[in-house]
Amino acid sequence: MTRTNRRTGATLVMVLMLLLAVATAGATLCLRASDTARLNVLGRERLAARCAAEAGIARARASLAHDAAYAGGTIRFDAFDVAIRVAPSPDGRRAVRAVATSPTAHTAVEAKLRLTSGLPAIDAWADE
Repeated sequence: MTRTNRRTGATLVMVLMLLLAVATAGATLCLRASDTARLNVLGRERLAARCAAEAGIARARASLAHDAAYAGGTIRFDAFDVAIRVAPSPDGRRAVRAVATSPTAHTAVEAKLRLTSGLPAIDAWADE
């Protein structure tokens, strides 16, 4: 083998190693971008579920303003089924729990409501 052939062979090996490093970096970048996109979708679904559960609390407040005996029900909010449960408390307030469920997300919100002459006042609020 001549000296030129050895240099060409060494250059070819270095170019192949560099190509392998660039391909590995590109694959890693694609995987990280895919994971980030998936986490963003999950975050949006959780946020939408929380909004749907809050809509359940708002529905309970409006229903209690018209009928103090309202005990809850189920509503459809966008892609979510929202189950609302209203239970009287010993102190005269109402404990309201709204659970929003879809195929991809689930969350619950709880509130303590005090009945007033108009829309019930929120005394306490808790997210699950």
